[in-house]
Amino acid sequence: MDAFGTVHPSPGDRADSVRTVPAAPTERRATFDPAEYAMSLQTSREVLEGLGLLPETARAWKCGITTKGVIHKSGGRLALPVCDLDGTVKAYISRALDGPQLLWHNGFDASAWVFGADRLEGEFRIVRDPLDVILIDQATGEKAVCFLTETISGEQVERLAAIMDAKKAELVF
Repeated sequence: MDAFGTVHPSPGDRADSVRTVPAAPTERRATFDPAEYAMSLQTSREVLEGLGLLPETARAWKCGITTKGVIHKSGGRLALPVCDLDGTVKAYISRALDGPQLLWHNGFDASAWVFGADRLEGEFRIVRDPLDVILIDQATGEKAVCFLTETISGEQVERLAAIMDAKKAELVF
């Protein structure tokens, strides 16, 4: 056997029968549990008041302040759920507490998601910040969505149009 795990035939073995040693199993990452993660988020009035969020709104949206994990920076960040159209949490992104700078884990394709699309019905607006989507819902019950990227591609517009068709929603200005 050489350094690469290849077993070379010994005399008397068939010349075409080179065998390799199976690779050791790779360590598997624990599966992300959105419900467990949501339970770890801080939703007290004191923590959220600087953002204008009420604790009950944060719990309804499954968001809150995180002080741990991949999307954490020192001082905490607002963790926001990214949901499919059925409302199932697929990932979390985070927003700076002092502005709309978003972070997400490696491998997350922000351009593939429209924040708040799972809650669309009737008329809605497009805003720039996921926090605004939540605050509009909290203040008025009106619906809003936002793209998670700085620029908006034609593909993202097509995705929103498909969502509007599926949800029977209408964009208002």
